[in-house]
Amino acid sequence: MDTAVTKEEREYIWNYFHMHASQRLTTFNFYIVMSTLLATGLFARLEGNTQVQPIGVVLGLLLILLSFVFYKLDRRNKVFISNAENALKYMEKCDQELLDHYLLAEGSWLTHLGVLCVGRRVDRASLGTAPWFSSSSTMIAGRR
Repeated sequence: MDTAVTKEEREYIWNYFHMHASQRLTTFNFYIVMSTLLATGLFARLEGNTQVQPIGVVLGLLLILLSFVFYKLDRRNKVFISNAENALKYMEKCDQELLDHYLLAEGSWLTHLGVLCVGRRVDRASLGTAPWFSSSSTMIAGRR
């Protein structure tokens, strides 16, 4: 099982993470500025006036729409950042940690699922039953 990550792949994933994290912060800062401007206009229009003005309603609705749009943008960026974080976590795992994480090995022994996924052809041919009917394990190649 080859999990070696090249320098280019590592750099690409890091740049992907950095770009979307920066985009998320920039989007949030832009939201703060825009909502502050709309709220200032809304409060200035309502100051000292107890009657509801049509421009106040429009500014309030614009503030609601702006909040919804930026919420959706933030959710989108959060998914991209999560994808990059998962890729970075995967890069940091060694072969044995990956085998254990995906339940392909128990200690130094491959499980039936491990034999099916990463085992040799000879080992797969020696499996007598479906993986869920037997609890026997096969030694990982090279670790006998």
